[in-house]
Amino acid sequence: KFEGSTSIAEWKLAAEAPAPASGTFTPEVAEQHQAAWAKHLGKEVEVTNSIGMKFRLIPPGEFTMGSTPEEIAEALNNVGDEKLWQECIKSGAPQHKVILTQPAYLGVNEVTQAEYEKVMGVNPSNFTSAGTEKELVAGTDSTNRPVETISWDNTAEFCAKLSQREGF
Repeated sequence: KFEGSTSIAEWKLAAEAPAPASGTFTPEVAEQHQAAWAKHLGKEVEVTNSIGMKFRLIPPGEFTMGSTPEEIAEALNNVGDEKLWQECIKSGAPQHKVILTQPAYLGVNEVTQAEYEKVMGVNPSNFTSAGTEKELVAGTDSTNRPVETISWDNTAEFCAKLSQREGF
């Protein structure tokens, strides 16, 4: 149905389906899109999974992803000679159109160390009482901090295991 489409104008949705989201809009309009699609799908706008993670419905639509050259230049001015940060900032280009052809749920917050450990059985983060940066979190509970130092492959494996755990 969506193969080869280069814009949402080319989509052929079922007649009763709400319009896909497109363009720049206010939070109120975004919430209206979410509510319309949730009703159409017979789903909730926000759901909580078995380990307490919250997800919000993202309706089909299109958006521009990435940073403008001006945004990148401004950000590069703020990091100086930090090579790692320069590469991270540069990876935000070029801007490009993204088309979501079906609704999906997206996590409301970053994945915490505790959530990651519940699914994967390990906490690889540096900012833990046993991590390489333990002196920075000494005496604190780091389990509700975001998990960090995981690779793209670790992330994909986490998503696959979480989906399996949730019965998807």
